[in-house]
Amino acid sequence: MLIQSIEHTKLDIIGDVHGEIEALNTLLKHLNYNEDGEHPEDRVLIFVGDLFDRGTNSWAVYKKVKHLMKKGRAFCIQGNHELNLLIPDPNFTDDRPKVKAGNEWFHGQVELVNKDDPSSIQPQYLLHTQQERDQIRNFLRPLPLAICAPGIRIVHACWDNDAIHEIQSKTQTADILFSKYEQQCTDRIATQVRDYLNKNPEENTENLTPSTWFKRQSRAHPIRIEAELIEQNQNPIKVITSGKERRLGPHQAPYEAGKKTRYVKRDPWWTNYQDDQVVVFGHYWRKAPYPNDPIDLTPPEKRNIPATFSPEEGPLQWLGPKKNAMCVDYSVGKRFLERHHNLSSGKSGSYLACFRYTKTSDGFDAKLVFDNGNIETIL
Repeated sequence: MLIQSIEHTKLDIIGDVHGEIEALNTLLKHLNYNEDGEHPEDRVLIFVGDLFDRGTNSWAVYKKVKHLMKKGRAFCIQGNHELNLLIPDPNFTDDRPKVKAGNEWFHGQVELVNKDDPSSIQPQYLLHTQQERDQIRNFLRPLPLAICAPGIRIVHACWDNDAIHEIQSKTQTADILFSKYEQQCTDRIATQVRDYLNKNPEENTENLTPSTWFKRQSRAHPIRIEAELIEQNQNPIKVITSGKERRLGPHQAPYEAGKKTRYVKRDPWWTNYQDDQVVVFGHYWRKAPYPNDPIDLTPPEKRNIPATFSPEEGPLQWLGPKKNAMCVDYSVGKRFLERHHNLSSGKSGSYLACFRYTKTSDGFDAKLVFDNGNIETIL
C-alpha cells in the first residue's frame, strides 16, 4: 500500500539523509540505537525519504536502512530522490533513470561540486555494477509514500488530502502511477493549449500545430506557466514527494533554478494545514538553530530563489495555523559544500535531525535531536 498504517507510538523520525552516512551513524548513537536498530525503550525509526544523493556514501545509507528495516526496527517512505531513481528516462533504450544533479554516483559517474571546474570532484562511493543498481531499485519500488501512526502522519514533502485520497487504494507502485498521472497531465496541457489558441488565434499567425506553437513560447508565457503548475500540482505522486507550486507574487522576480528560469515557486502548503493530526515532513531545507553565525554557502546565482519559510517560522517552531506541522529536514544535504570549502561539519548550519515523538494518554511529547547531540524543545 502506498499509504502505510502502523501502530507504533514511540517514533524517531529522521529527516533527509542525502548520503551522509557518518551523520546518520552519529545521530543513531545519540538516539541510543544499537547496530540492529534496537532501542531500550522499544522505539522505532522512520525515514522521511531522500536517503540518497549529494553525500559521500549513498550505498552505505541504503545498506544501513535496509538492515534496520529487515530487523523490523525501521520504516521508510519514498522522497523525490528515490522516485528519480525509479522512473525510466525515455532517452535510454533500457529502463535506466535520468542522470540528474546529485545522482551521478548511481550511474557510476563522478560529480563535480563546480560544473566548470573539473578538479572539484566530490568524494563519493560510485556504483559500477548493474547488480548494485538493481538492488537499490528493488528495495525502493515497494516503499510507501506516507505513513500514518496514532496521532501522526509522516510524508516526504506534502500532505495533501486530495492527493492522498487519490492514491490510498491503489495497488500499483509509485513509479508506475507517476507515469500514468504524468500522461494525464500532458493530455490536460494539450487541451489547455488548444483552447487558448482557439480564443487567441492572433498568437498563431504561422498556423503552427498547437504542440509546436507551445514549445516555441517563452517560459514566461501564461500558458507555459499554467502548464508547469499542471505538471506539478495535478500529479498526486509529484505533490506528495516534491510538494505543490504556485505563481510568483506580483513583486517577485523570476529566478534561476535547475538551469531554467522559473516563474513559479514552492507552495508552503502547511500554512493551510487544518487537520488535527500532527504531520512531519522533510524536503524543504530548513535552517538549523546553530551555529549562531553560519557561513552562507549558497552560490550567488541561487540567492534570489524565493524563501520557502517565512522569517517568523524559526528553526524550532511548529508550523501551520494549528501549530502541528513540523519540517525535519535541516539541510544536511549541504555538507558536500562544507567539505569542498574545508569547513567542519555544520559550519554552514547543516544538520541531520530527528523528530522524537511519543504518544501519551492525553496527547504526545516531542523534541528535536540533532547529529551534534543537541536536544531541543519545540517552541
